[in-house]
Amino acid sequence: MSIKPAQGTINRTGIERLHSTIIKKYRVMRELHPDEDKEELMALTITSYNCTEHSVTKCTPHQALFDIEPNQIEVPDEALLLQNYNKKRYDLLKSLHNSIIDNMDLAKGERLKRDNIKDR
Repeated sequence: MSIKPAQGTINRTGIERLHSTIIKKYRVMRELHPDEDKEELMALTITSYNCTEHSVTKCTPHQALFDIEPNQIEVPDEALLLQNYNKKRYDLLKSLHNSIIDNMDLAKGERLKRDNIKDR
């Protein structure tokens, strides 16, 4: 008994081209960001691929699938992210500073009480 393959040949050209394109983009990402996590690099690579216009369709895969321009997705500006990071760090350090001052005042008050008791 033999199993016949489905009619026609399977053309893997598109898939192979996709794979080679993603591999090339990944290599470039790895060279640009050598210290970045591999999973993060792969996510950036796929995002880059999905936002690149295809020569035949004249649209990006993202446009073909979701019917929106990739730049319509709101991505926080790096300056805004840095500003938020700095604000959080400032608030954290200010809180830490206030705790230290409070503890110093408390310790100073306890020292004064001990000194007053000794002087009696």
